[in-house]
Amino acid sequence: MKNKTLLLLGIIAFFSLVHLGLCFFYPQMYAYFSGQAQLTLFLSILRIFRWALYVAVALAGLFSLQKKETKFVPVYLLFFLFNILLPNIFASIY
Repeated sequence: MKNKTLLLLGIIAFFSLVHLGLCFFYPQMYAYFSGQAQLTLFLSILRIFRWALYVAVALAGLFSLQKKETKFVPVYLLFFLFNILLPNIFASIY
């Protein structure tokens, strides 16, 4: 059971890093897709990706609670908060 939990943590860490990269280049991608008249598609895909990431982290945390692996729950909470706050931090930079 520990291998499944570590695999979930690895997957969530990978997608969190992808999210970090996307958030860092968000203003440039926004301008590019706006110029290409594809802004609504970009924003829709971005919103779907973010919500899928939020739901995946929440479900992985619930899975960890059900399996009585409580030492991983703070890690899932940190990933969840990191992914929710990250877009707002980068939005305030620009």
